Amino acid sequence: MNKSSKGFAHLFVIIILALVTVAGIGYYAYKNGQVRLTPQQAQPSPTPTTDQVANQVTNGDLANWKTYRNTKYAFSFEYPPNLYLRKDSTHDFAGFLTDPNKNSSQRLIVTVLSNPQNLNLEEFDTQNKPIPYDWEDLSLENKRINSYEAIIKKFEQPCVGLCQNYKFERSFVVRIKGDGFVVSFTVDNRIDPSNTSQDEKWLDQILFTFKFLDGGTISGRVTENRLDCHIDGLCYLLVDTGSKTVRVIYHYGEWPPCTNESAAQDGEKTRVGSIVEIYGSLKNTNEISTCDSEEYYIREI
Repeated sequence: MNKSSKGFAHLFVIIILALVTVAGIGYYAYKNGQVRLTPQQAQPSPTPTTDQVANQVTNGDLANWKTYRNTKYAFSFEYPPNLYLRKDSTHDFAGFLTDPNKNSSQRLIVTVLSNPQNLNLEEFDTQNKPIPYDWEDLSLENKRINSYEAIIKKFEQPCVGLCQNYKFERSFVVRIKGDGFVVSFTVDNRIDPSNTSQDEKWLDQILFTFKFLDGGTISGRVTENRLDCHIDGLCYLLVDTGSKTVRVIYHYGEWPPCTNESAAQDGEKTRVGSIVEIYGSLKNTNEISTCDSEEYYIREI
């Protein structure tokens, strides 16, 4: 055998060994699930339970939801994008619609009810019936929502009028106790009571996002604007609310830094004698600061 024949034989043996090796690796990978010869059908994602909603919010799954923020009573919550805020003029009432052009399609009502004696919710509920007395009380559940005291009630009555195609109309009322007030959520099922389970689901989702804000709102007349923002000084307004004078800090000086430059600029421009509304972080009963968050503000009214 000449040298060229020997070289061809050696090359042929190398090719055969390479093919065997590749085939062996492929078979091993296939048996161990590393390579799939046929595509797998995508498995449907399970419907999230309400116990998973907090994680959904944190992970951004509900990022397209809208935010309702009540600056008068310092609370906020998220709500579905298919609901539209109908009214929020006093911060004591907010109605949300499924159709922005039809007041009759109101589905969610949020009201703030005065509770000056800070009664617990069962006592408060006894004195303040949430819906008409002819509705049958189906259940009463005490629980905590995001660590806040809460009470949940369900009601129903035979359908009349718009819901005549359904046997019952149902309503859900959830109340959350604040300091001197109660936030009441009512889901109105009078248009389509067949959506009961869906309504409960998104109401649960809304409640998972409910929180009291670390702040409050005051309003009154400015009696002084102290422009003293040096290294260890403060810039602040003195505001006469009618019952007391509140110091409103809008800049800390050079340190610590103020994160809300917009409120700082508004505070600097505020004139003595102006009537203002201010939303900020409550330091104590006579002091509030707008410096710690971009959400806070100073505005003339």
